Amino acid sequence: MSTNHKCALLVVDDEPYILTTLSALLAPDFEVYTADCGETAQKIFQQHRIDLILTDQKMPRMSGVQLLEWVRESYPQTIRLLMTGFAELEDAVEAINRGKVYRYLFKPWRVDELIQVLREACQRFKLERQNEELLDQLAEFHPVTSYGDGMLSTAATVEAPDPVAALEHLIEALTAAVPAHFVVDRAEIMTEARQQRELDLGRRHEDRGREISGPER
Repeated sequence: MSTNHKCALLVVDDEPYILTTLSALLAPDFEVYTADCGETAQKIFQQHRIDLILTDQKMPRMSGVQLLEWVRESYPQTIRLLMTGFAELEDAVEAINRGKVYRYLFKPWRVDELIQVLREACQRFKLERQNEELLDQLAEFHPVTSYGDGMLSTAATVEAPDPVAALEHLIEALTAAVPAHFVVDRAEIMTEARQQRELDLGRRHEDRGREISGPER
């Protein structure tokens, strides 16, 4: 997969203005699709190749975690990201683990942070596909042949340019890749969430103080 390839991103949220805003913000970096519910998202998966999915947690009929569990089972290569509010986070922690979410984002999100997280997810997707291609190439260097007596043997039917160099390349790529899944630690997440909330509240107080005192002279 080319490093210049745009990742196909599906954004799922039941609030139309969020879909419109994110579509405009992310279009320069991603091939963006949008859906206003889980059922519509499932239909888009059937029509297009989706590399990344970013979904809100709180939606009618099908929650974000339920959608991501379906994506994990049906399209396991797709990188899964979840947007959630502070109030819903504690109840969603175990469900996040079931859906094997790559990253979660607190709402309201900061635009620069959101774009950076999605870029990292896209890079992760490309690395995983490159690793798969390298493994296929290594398999061609030493294909396995089955004989009539049931014995398996490696057959050097393909002349490899340099198998050792290819293996070293594969190891470097695997080392650079982010671990495929992580288990969410409840205490760690809640601490991070509270810290983020306090920072957000602090920024709001500072902004209001500037509005009251007027511009600095």
